[in-house]
Amino acid sequence: MFNIGLIEIVMAIALTAAIHFFLKEIKREDYLGKLIFKIPRDKKTNALVFFWVMMGFFWIYLSLNSFLSSGGNYYTSPVIMITTPILWLLISMLNVYRTLNSKEIREKGMTTVDGFLYWENIVQYRWIKSSGMNGAVLEVFYTPRKRIFPNRKIRKLITMNEENIPQIEKKLKKF
Repeated sequence: MFNIGLIEIVMAIALTAAIHFFLKEIKREDYLGKLIFKIPRDKKTNALVFFWVMMGFFWIYLSLNSFLSSGGNYYTSPVIMITTPILWLLISMLNVYRTLNSKEIREKGMTTVDGFLYWENIVQYRWIKSSGMNGAVLEVFYTPRKRIFPNRKIRKLITMNEENIPQIEKKLKKF
């Protein structure tokens, strides 16, 4: 039997939290509302997907390398050897899934790469410029849901196709 220390407990808690967030992301319709439409991804979003896929492969490589190596492991706790690669793979998979499903317009708000903007938290918005061929940029000012600092407004820029402007404008005017 092996001793369970603070690092093993922290890793078990982190792994449990990562599994919770991954399952919550998969069942996003339950708390974000039904999908109205999805805005096509841009190059920045595709680059983030590529980054997180590469991070996943990196962790697979490192975990296989550590499991198949004949010796020289600097930390031999079985809990750490198993949970660390699983944790980082879950984090990579969560970020790939979240990034692939960003830029969705839902009943309760809109998803972005950074998170979710609830319609009622949006204070101000405007269309500021064209972003190349058949594109537009939406500038949104919103207040965070958890207000640590009162009266704080956050600015977010969201690029999208011009054909989505009337649908988004209709949703934004309701709130």
